[in-house]
Amino acid sequence: MLEVVALAAVCELANETPGQGGGTTLHFDFTEYAMLDDGRRILLRCDRGLSSGPLTVANMLTGKYAVPEIDPWLQETAESLERSVLAALEYDTPEEQGREVASRLLAKGITVNPETACTAVWQVEFGKSVREKLA
Repeated sequence: MLEVVALAAVCELANETPGQGGGTTLHFDFTEYAMLDDGRRILLRCDRGLSSGPLTVANMLTGKYAVPEIDPWLQETAESLERSVLAALEYDTPEEQGREVASRLLAKGITVNPETACTAVWQVEFGKSVREKLA
């Protein structure tokens, strides 16, 4: 039986759009992989993502909201984006993670020990466009 040695999420910039009320919203897609002890990297799913929009500032007198025109890449860091990706991927329990990962691999004909899938640590990797923007 194969062991899952790590899980990886590759985060890539999908696009940048104008946010409601101003500012720019960043949209990221990520692809999840399981790394097996035989060296293979198996695709788990590629239907996940997240958006990071500008913070709004409320005017207490008028009740209107304003969004400062700040380049979102000036506020986004590798650490903050990694935390956001990991939060989006987080399972309720380690056992749920193990079941989901093992089930997705079994659907591809790969049997793994669900215990190692429970304890596998997530690694976040950034695609080329994200690395360039964060540099």
